[in-house]
Amino acid sequence: MKKRVLFLLPMVLLFAGLIYAYAAEPKQEPPDDLYDEFVQRLIVETQSRSRHWYPIQPVTEEDVNENLYYTLFEDEWHRIDYKTSYYLSFMNGFIYLVDEWEGSGRDGTTFDGYNLYVQPTTADELTLVMSNTKELDVLIDAISADRQPNKAAENFMKAFIDA
Repeated sequence: MKKRVLFLLPMVLLFAGLIYAYAAEPKQEPPDDLYDEFVQRLIVETQSRSRHWYPIQPVTEEDVNENLYYTLFEDEWHRIDYKTSYYLSFMNGFIYLVDEWEGSGRDGTTFDGYNLYVQPTTADELTLVMSNTKELDVLIDAISADRQPNKAAENFMKAFIDA
């Protein structure tokens, strides 16, 4: 019995040390106002049409952007509406506004709404910035307004209809 306790003691101490080190490590959470300011700037610049969003296409190859591939991966518990999901490129990274549906196989809860992600480079993981908020509704409205045909396109379509 003594040998077993002496054998386990270093393992227990090592495990306890790892737990302490992890718990003692300060978490570097960005302030909420950073997220809010970021989204407000997205809204303003989208409304002023200085930023242009593009439809997200299904990522079918893992090696193109592995992190995006796994975030958008669909199965019976996760769906993406590509008709209403968009991306914006900035510097070497991307901002994604994804219309997602997720279901839980355990308790039946579901999520159906927009998630805003940022990805500084394609090598980085996607970070969830905001989920299903009024601000994202305003951003969607701004994107939708930006995607409306311009006057020249409207006149062209009217001329086609009238011809």
